[in-house]
Amino acid sequence: IFSNVFKLNGVWYAQPFTDFVFFIILAVLWYKENKKLKDINVFDIEKYYYHELNYRNVSPNTVIHYHNLLSLVFKYALKLKIVINNPMLTVEKPKKVKYIPTTYNAEEINNLLDSLKKENEAIYFGVLMSAYFGLRRSEIIGLKWNSINFDENTLTIFSTVTEANIDGKHILTCKDKTKNTSSLRSFYLPEPIKEVLIKMKERQEKNMQYLGKGYYFEDIDYIYVDDGGKRLRPNYLTVRFGKFIKKNHLKHIRLHDLRHSCATILYNNNTGIKEIQ
Repeated sequence: IFSNVFKLNGVWYAQPFTDFVFFIILAVLWYKENKKLKDINVFDIEKYYYHELNYRNVSPNTVIHYHNLLSLVFKYALKLKIVINNPMLTVEKPKKVKYIPTTYNAEEINNLLDSLKKENEAIYFGVLMSAYFGLRRSEIIGLKWNSINFDENTLTIFSTVTEANIDGKHILTCKDKTKNTSSLRSFYLPEPIKEVLIKMKERQEKNMQYLGKGYYFEDIDYIYVDDGGKRLRPNYLTVRFGKFIKKNHLKHIRLHDLRHSCATILYNNNTGIKEIQ
């Protein structure tokens, strides 16, 4: 989502940067107690990076994004003559850290699902779909009832829901398309997961009858909704999963790592790379 104009130090400028860039600018200005952009120097920015890395525990890869965006900001500010020099030319860029995902084996995934089914039914479905099919969270939240063919026992991935924080507001973007063409795919729907979906459908219908006009009908096409009918947010699934892992002292794993776990299990069971992809 691109903004046409932005206000900086009391002046409005035309600018083709995303709202995330504005967040970075404001974060630096806030950290320096509203110091003007033209007065920010190399030491200020490197001190800000140190603060993010060591006090807020932001990952080096995220700070690299900050660095790249700030480089664009100061380059554009120099062009508009808002600043007379570009401090980013001499700011040391953080080193990228390659993330090595943690994976669960089949037994660990079964234990995780058993625990979730007993304690946290709200995220059970999301974890199940990620672990069994290797779905992204955007694909899980974006699942619609017309993705399911109960007669032929198939599940088709063709829609996604993503989330972004813009001006302090959580904005959901719903698309009837996947991340790329290779992500448009179909799966065989095994009986246990089919039963889970049937129970979810029955529960939604009961909630609609019980709440009547109080039910949120705008998300009626979606599978993964709360009892009031509102579709769950992608971040809700990620945050709740992380809290569950920590609370139950399980081996640390991100929700996204379940995709890698799924691929690893398939590979270990002699599934070809093409089929896994």
